[in-house]
Amino acid sequence: MNAYSDLTTPAAQHEAPWEALFLLLQTVALRYTKEESSSLPKELAEELLRSLCYTLGPALSALPDGSLLPLYEAGVARTEEAVRTCRRRWQIARLSLPKVASLSCRETLSSIGTFFGRYDARFFAHAIPCDIDYQLCQPVPETLLGVDYVAEYLSRLCIENDFLRLFAPERLDALLTRACPDYRFRINNLYAPAAANALGLALAGEDVRGLSVPEAIERRIAARLQPCSVQQCHAALREAADAVSDALAIKSPAAQNYLLAAADALVPRIRAALAGGSLAEVFPSFVPFPGNGGHVVEGAAHLRGMGENDAFVSFRGTSGGRPLHVSSR
Repeated sequence: MNAYSDLTTPAAQHEAPWEALFLLLQTVALRYTKEESSSLPKELAEELLRSLCYTLGPALSALPDGSLLPLYEAGVARTEEAVRTCRRRWQIARLSLPKVASLSCRETLSSIGTFFGRYDARFFAHAIPCDIDYQLCQPVPETLLGVDYVAEYLSRLCIENDFLRLFAPERLDALLTRACPDYRFRINNLYAPAAANALGLALAGEDVRGLSVPEAIERRIAARLQPCSVQQCHAALREAADAVSDALAIKSPAAQNYLLAAADALVPRIRAALAGGSLAEVFPSFVPFPGNGGHVVEGAAHLRGMGENDAFVSFRGTSGGRPLHVSSR
């Protein structure tokens, strides 16, 4: 099968284990064509070989002598079981959606639902036949393929959704609107703004469930972090992550580690913002409107810099979008 000749070095092709791999490839090619031919276009042959390598997994680094068909069939069985586990994880992810969610997240979950009918563990196990557009705070490594990638994506999404559900929906909506006014129609991650503000409030010793970081608290955070080295900043953010986990009763080690990773990722943004003189865009604020049955309106950041004058902000609650008169403090 000449199409495969450039996929390994000539020397490797003469070694017995590699010969066994190419014999297995011939067998799989015959199965793919329903025994009509073992000759395939180069691109298709390469895809089948990638699938074989994915299916054999760690065994690929030490291929035994003899036929690899039993290893391949065992790998297919493991992959099919992984698909069943992944489907259950997908069902959990659908149920984990917070009240405040984006269209992109819902559409991504809907597309993943089609993955299970399209995925082919026998011939294209490395492929991901669905659209995953919604961004995670901590992206899945590109080294993961096939069902492993989808399963890890869903695990991380569940961690994020579980975290978001710990906050009052109206406060979360206000924060996300402040961070990105049309967040419901973007692929922007929703976990990151909530995690950042919770970390900021923990740094200041405030209630992390409040989510808003007023200017006075922002200045306290800046005063604490301004003299810190990079290492000290990481340590402070990691300490804050532990405080957030304690305050929100986050017990899962995976969720705790995810928040620690988010804290580490926040350090470069914080240091850049400190150099620019303000943490307002790292830890945004919003103003609760007390006469509105608990609804929250965006506006604190807009009120800054307006001096002693009153400001008008857009209200998206029960007032039907009419301007509300809010006095700046």
